[in-house]
Amino acid sequence: QTQTISFPGALAIDPVDTIGNPRIEAGWFESALARAVRDSKNGGKARLPIAVTTHYLDDGTPREDSAIYDIGHGWRSRFLQSDAPVMEGMTLVSRGDKDLQARLDARWARAHPAK
Repeated sequence: QTQTISFPGALAIDPVDTIGNPRIEAGWFESALARAVRDSKNGGKARLPIAVTTHYLDDGTPREDSAIYDIGHGWRSRFLQSDAPVMEGMTLVSRGDKDLQARLDARWARAHPAK
């Protein structure tokens, strides 16, 4: 199976493809997320919406499943480096959405309104 992890368009991160072992790494979005929420990351907890599209075989038939998840995260202070997100959990928001990227972007915009 393969997975494609997509991020809100406001973060300007290319989707990441994984093969076999599904995973999400903070390094994929750390810098972009820090830039996007720099003024509001007051040490509190936040959520980052992501989209996961999985391609797999079911008894020889190719299938696809897509879902939006929220990654719960906080911020860890680092000496001589910028703060880093610390992933604390993941929650399923919805499955099978049409126009996945638009829904993901709308979810981000609701949580992070333009100033």
